[in-house]
Amino acid sequence: MKKIDPQIYPRKFFVLENEKELELFHGRDGEHERLEMDSSARGRTWACVEKETGDLGVAVLYNNVWFDTIAHEAVHVADIIFQDLDACFTLEDDETHAYMVGWVAKCIGEALNLKIVKSKKK
Repeated sequence: MKKIDPQIYPRKFFVLENEKELELFHGRDGEHERLEMDSSARGRTWACVEKETGDLGVAVLYNNVWFDTIAHEAVHVADIIFQDLDACFTLEDDETHAYMVGWVAKCIGEALNLKIVKSKKK
């Protein structure tokens, strides 16, 4: 598991490596709320609480890693952090949200050890 601290936002997010790590968290509705992965989903995101620390955060787990799934889950992570902060954006004023989504996607890629190969200019 990779624990990521945005530093400027009071939330952590966690990129999980396997379903067993879901046991380290519970949902925001209380300790009884278990996080479960849908086997048909390529990825899933949860607003959660880390049991050990009590920190509020967001957990992400992938069954299959594809760039579109990383982007999709990055939007969910950013949305949950924005909701927690009571922050909002509009389609005309979404730059802060776009930066957050890009940063989250980059962090997820790094946590999963994905490498981007830059093409050579001709």
